[in-house]
Amino acid sequence: MTKRRIERSQRGGLRTISLLAGLGLLISAAPVFAGHIPPTVQLIAASTTDPAIDDVIGMHHVALGPGVERAGRLLVFLPGTGAPPQLYSQLIEGAARQGYHAIGLAYVNPAAVNVLCFGMAASGCQEKVRREIILGTDETTLVNVDFDNSIVNRLDRLLAHLESIAPNEGWDGYRNAVGQLRWERVVVAGHSQGAGHAAFIARLESVARAVLFSGTEAAAWTQAGDFVTPASNIWAFGHSLEAFISAFQSSWDNIGIPGIPTSVDGVGAPFGTSQQLTTSNTNCTGDPQANGFYHNCHCVDGFMPPPLPDGTPYFQYVWDELFRFESTPAVPSLDPIGIGALLLTLVLLSKWNLRQSTAGRIRVRPASIRTRPAAISRMASGSSRRSRA
Repeated sequence: MTKRRIERSQRGGLRTISLLAGLGLLISAAPVFAGHIPPTVQLIAASTTDPAIDDVIGMHHVALGPGVERAGRLLVFLPGTGAPPQLYSQLIEGAARQGYHAIGLAYVNPAAVNVLCFGMAASGCQEKVRREIILGTDETTLVNVDFDNSIVNRLDRLLAHLESIAPNEGWDGYRNAVGQLRWERVVVAGHSQGAGHAAFIARLESVARAVLFSGTEAAAWTQAGDFVTPASNIWAFGHSLEAFISAFQSSWDNIGIPGIPTSVDGVGAPFGTSQQLTTSNTNCTGDPQANGFYHNCHCVDGFMPPPLPDGTPYFQYVWDELFRFESTPAVPSLDPIGIGALLLTLVLLSKWNLRQSTAGRIRVRPASIRTRPAAISRMASGSSRRSRA
């Protein structure tokens, strides 16, 4: 993809974000919700992680909460067509508060898959386009994505970059000793086009969970019955008033996502036993005549209903359920503050034990600290590097 083509793909507010790409790394603090320490947020240009990668629309949006709250899960969120990850900042940073290492991934998304494939569904067009965008294999002339610019490589290079600049933050927990992605620790999610990519990755890899926000098309690939990720680990959330909700719900049924469309309005989690969730909330913000008004209402900044009085995003209670996990492998790293706190605790316990012993009381010893080895999963099907004009 040439720089000129990339520049043509940016419009309006996206152009402002593209100008930041040359800065490489920006750090900010997110708003505080009640009872939560705000995560640290970094905006990282894709080219910073590897000069062979093009800067397209926006920058990688990386959010991480304090060490004591990290849970050993990685969220990879894929934006919709033409959108930078920064338009999903509340959702990504909300996941970081929930304990995730959270990434909004900037990738090649200037054109809608189903616009590119209009009238060509019978040829398997959507599958070919998605496979090339995700893996970088040469599948179709409709897109031009080499391996360097594929979603899988962009994620791999970003994780390697984060490991190098922040070795004590636990980013090393998502690649094994030979650099393969540990998909079993990854929750992959996306909106619109990104939801389709998330579903397709769940078809290729056994991920911890996949979450689809208003996606995907009910194409043949969703009926293949060969998803590596069990349908019980896939969730979906859409708006009942958006234009393509019926098609999305057909794809959910094709994939086998448990349950039937169930409203989240006026009720709390876990919304029964269904993993097909919807809202009919009409208190969305922004221009009601804008393209995607309801399509964006449940996850895009500037479209969601007003936040709660403490600043919590309106749909956080739904996101918490979508990204909930029962148990996670520990990521074997601590930040310097965490290490210091652990050492201080052990010293104080040792002194307390000595006093108890000299006073003739029962001696209490600090419990030994054990770590469990984490399982390593297979990597996505590798594809050879190639170069195309």
